[in-house]
Amino acid sequence: MKKLGVTIFFISAMVGLSSCKKVIDQAPSNTIYREGFWKTEQDANSALAGTYARLRDVLNQSNRHYYYGDIPADVFASFAGDLSFLPQVAKGDYTAAYQDELRDWRPFYKISALANLVIEKVPQIPATAFKTGGEADRNRVVGEALYIRALTYFYLTRIWGDCVYVTTVENDTQSEPNKPKTKKEIVLAGCIKDLIEASSKLQYGYTNPSERAVRANKGSAQALLAHIYAWTGDYASSEKAADEVIKNGGYTLLPISQMPALFKGKSAESIFEIEFESANGEGNAGGIAQVLLVDPYIRNKTNAWFIDQAEMQKIYGDTTATTKDKRVAAWFERSGVNMFSKKYSSVFYKDPANFANVRFDDNIVINRLSDIMLLRAEALAKLNRFSEARPLLDAVRARAGLGASTATDANLYDEVFNERCRELFLEGHKYWDMLRTKHFPSHLTAEKYSQGAQYWPIQKDIFIDNNVLTQNEYWISRY
Repeated sequence: MKKLGVTIFFISAMVGLSSCKKVIDQAPSNTIYREGFWKTEQDANSALAGTYARLRDVLNQSNRHYYYGDIPADVFASFAGDLSFLPQVAKGDYTAAYQDELRDWRPFYKISALANLVIEKVPQIPATAFKTGGEADRNRVVGEALYIRALTYFYLTRIWGDCVYVTTVENDTQSEPNKPKTKKEIVLAGCIKDLIEASSKLQYGYTNPSERAVRANKGSAQALLAHIYAWTGDYASSEKAADEVIKNGGYTLLPISQMPALFKGKSAESIFEIEFESANGEGNAGGIAQVLLVDPYIRNKTNAWFIDQAEMQKIYGDTTATTKDKRVAAWFERSGVNMFSKKYSSVFYKDPANFANVRFDDNIVINRLSDIMLLRAEALAKLNRFSEARPLLDAVRARAGLGASTATDANLYDEVFNERCRELFLEGHKYWDMLRTKHFPSHLTAEKYSQGAQYWPIQKDIFIDNNVLTQNEYWISRY
């Protein structure tokens, strides 16, 4: 498997995460494999910083987080620029040219390889080396790495299904030995085990406010547990994990007027997010806002990934400015006859005098409180505990200016799905929600789902260095 493993060449310095003074400011060192490393608290934090950096780089690369979670989910009507392959992705065809990096899972393995190093090596550093918190700080570093590894494999199993599962540090640091795929059920069981251990090592809250939501804590681990349990159909366990987050995490729903602050980052509603901080003058040169926004948000820009208005009508009903759902006015605008999303609209220019060198300052929000409230409502509806599900659903609706749901008990599970579509629109959730709840997008029939059409094919050149790997079955004759 070509460059699947850890190498010193991909350990990148952190850019744009300058506010997390204790950990994320510390650039990982290229001496990470040399004798003498893994001795100090700074060594541990440096390696953890590299793991966060790699996670950020991979999820932001070509907008992977949104490509996988939103484009195949009946969201867009058209795509700006010379991107003729995107309509194919929107229709569930993942074989188009110029999509090599989207089919390539190796970047995800670079995240897990760094996490594996932290998980294995940090416990060997004496607790006394952690000057402030001792063993608690050492545990925190390991817990965060366990969380990142679980999150990485959750992406891998949702995108490709069965995948190579590596949880140890390989002796050969240039590439992993040939490895076959592991069944997704086993991988997800490993993720659950990681998150249970992570939860035991992490605490709720943050002593340093600048670390809020951009470093994983116990709430992050429990929120991811709730999602993985729901994905595997274990709604009883999902409900318990989600309830733990809601009751003990200290998170709060922001007023609708503060939604821009939510996506700018570190809000009281956010549970875990990927940070792009403009405090260092860099921000994000790419990101989802670059393709979603038009003038006046990006000067003189006229084309975007325009929203499918029929789907908008289906999700929100009335999409005029006078609709009762406050999210419509807060998150969408029209450009002529087209509709675009302004959900991510924190834009600045490095050269403001000339409106040049545009940058974006919104974070990738992985989980937030309303997501977990609705996930718990989904689980409760599935468990026929309707009276417990309704207050969670209605609290999210009330924030949006809507009254209590009138859905019958028989329809409540479907109504929670509909509310997730409204609340989490363009946050990388919709396609996964469709698959989990079997509300399939227009291109995916139940028969194609049973054949594995929901998964992406594995990029062909990966097979050059792994002769025991097999292509995903649905794509064997199609790619």
